[in-house]
Amino acid sequence: MNHETLLIVILSCVALIPITVVWGRIKVRPRLVTLGMVLLWIAFPLIMAATAIRHLTPSPSSEKINYRPIEERSSGYVGSDTCRSCHPHQHATWHASYHRTMTQLATPATVIGEFDTELRWEGKSAKLWRHEDGFGVDLELPREGKGKPIRMRRPVVMTTGSHHMQAYWYPILEDSRYLGMLPFIYLKEDHRWIPRNAAFLIAPAPPRGGFDEAGRWNDECIRCHTTHGRTRTKMVTETKYDWRNMDTRVAELGIACEACHGPGEKHALANRWPTYRYRQHWSDRSDETIVHPARLSHELSSQVCGQCHGIWVFHGDEAHQEWWKTGWTYRPGEDLADSTLRILARCNPDFVPDDPDYLDQMFWSDGMVRVSGREYNGLIESPCFQRGELSCLHCHQMHMSADDPRPVKEWANDQLAHGMDSNQACLQCHPDLDNQTRLIDHSHHPVDSAGSNCYNCHMSYTTYGLLKSIRSHQIDVPSVAASLETGRPNACNQCHLDKTLAWTAEHLAGWYGISSPALDDDERTIAASVLWSLRGDAGQRALMAWSFGWASAHEASGTEWMVPYLSQLMNDPYDAVRYIAYRSLRRLPGYDGLKYDFLGGVQHYSAVTQQVAEPWSRQPKNMNPQRRESVLMDARGRLMRDTARRLLQQRDDRPINLAE
Repeated sequence: MNHETLLIVILSCVALIPITVVWGRIKVRPRLVTLGMVLLWIAFPLIMAATAIRHLTPSPSSEKINYRPIEERSSGYVGSDTCRSCHPHQHATWHASYHRTMTQLATPATVIGEFDTELRWEGKSAKLWRHEDGFGVDLELPREGKGKPIRMRRPVVMTTGSHHMQAYWYPILEDSRYLGMLPFIYLKEDHRWIPRNAAFLIAPAPPRGGFDEAGRWNDECIRCHTTHGRTRTKMVTETKYDWRNMDTRVAELGIACEACHGPGEKHALANRWPTYRYRQHWSDRSDETIVHPARLSHELSSQVCGQCHGIWVFHGDEAHQEWWKTGWTYRPGEDLADSTLRILARCNPDFVPDDPDYLDQMFWSDGMVRVSGREYNGLIESPCFQRGELSCLHCHQMHMSADDPRPVKEWANDQLAHGMDSNQACLQCHPDLDNQTRLIDHSHHPVDSAGSNCYNCHMSYTTYGLLKSIRSHQIDVPSVAASLETGRPNACNQCHLDKTLAWTAEHLAGWYGISSPALDDDERTIAASVLWSLRGDAGQRALMAWSFGWASAHEASGTEWMVPYLSQLMNDPYDAVRYIAYRSLRRLPGYDGLKYDFLGGVQHYSAVTQQVAEPWSRQPKNMNPQRRESVLMDARGRLMRDTARRLLQQRDDRPINLAE
């Protein structure tokens, strides 16, 4: 029982004394009434005390659970439930966020996938089932070497994700916290299962081993998808770990209060005393028993987010081994640069990873991040951070404001503060642009157009992840030279999909004095989106497939010419590119009811795209000559197939594996 509960019990006892006295003076059976009230006076506080003790007594030890990682409050971590009584609004909005549901136990309340089904892919199968208490899988997995595949029956114990898709985990061994990943992922919007690899931009390859992603959650996902996660592998010898005998533990599944505020034990203990709380309430000083990220410097507050939303590598094998035992040493409020276990990976000559493909999986060649979930790397390369005081919290908020008029689900989508999806985000530091004339002079676009939205030009959609394009978090300016050097689409051509790189270079030179680079004939005469769609690498093709479905691009570029390019992308070798292209095609007028399965096989892709292409070729198209020529349409509105075929033959087929 804490001090506050004890105080309530004592005051309740005192409050009952006068009631007992009054009842004792009533003449009707005074002895019986008095005796009854005395008993009530004794029983009432005892009942209150018993109730308080019952609620304060820890639940039975989870040590007995040996088939999945367990939650263990230690090292000063007390759990988010401890925060609720004093911070109900903050707890409620956090509870509604996708941070909380990043990792959950698999229960009927948390699982979004449709179980009681059988799934097959690449000669493998998985039978999913559910029962009253939970979920399970009958799975056939390849064995190490050339042995016969193993058929196993396992409970599904945990989930990862809930916003766009959800992955599922089961114990590799019957009596082990060492997890394997179900080889299928459930897409929430589509209400369907897909093979795990189809959910990511991964190069097509023959089936390989590692079908179950054994141990990946224990060593990798736990780093950011939980609060204070520790792999805790056991030693076989002084230098060798027993991977199959992990004792994995977390302070809390999901990204909870203490992931951002640090261990809360001291804070909870101090604030049990009402006098401490009221003194803090009337004081201007910060509570030194807890970390408040908004009261840190812009560098340190951004590092609270950057501990997970950044690209980090270990300080060598010894650091990795220490991580297996203790988890991260960083705590919110500290300087991440002082971490003894990891360093920030940046695409520069000072960082040389062991894996030669590592940087290509994360960065464009000039160092800009190209995958989602790594926003901190983009922020710290931005001049607004380096020469100003921009932080993550200028735009994002981890707790929805009490006066926010939006539905909580709308806020939770990206946790932007109210109004921060507009130019208001930038006007915090650039108030001179809060003037229509000044804004038009700067953007050269109408005030209410997409071209006058600061985000669209300076944080364009060049990051890939979650089967879509995402805004870059490195604040930059559009550059044709950078597009030529790196292959990264620039903001102008990603919106004006019907325009060439020469058109963009001319306008950037005339408006902002940015020098024009040398361009070849195709770059001068063919729309940049067409070049990236036909001859680009898989990453460029995925970004273009998304851009063809962007409403702002439709308004700027028209849509009547896009069908052949989306049809070609629906035949792409990469699962993710086909998926995005189909979604974009359905956003064009007249195609919302098109039936297509991005995993249906080559014959299916060909049949559907042929079904789309023939009616389109016969439709009249009202395009001005300049647009028509740049998107390879002849005077009759038909595709210039010879030129398109030539560009397609130049397609960059280097394997692309983006580590989002």
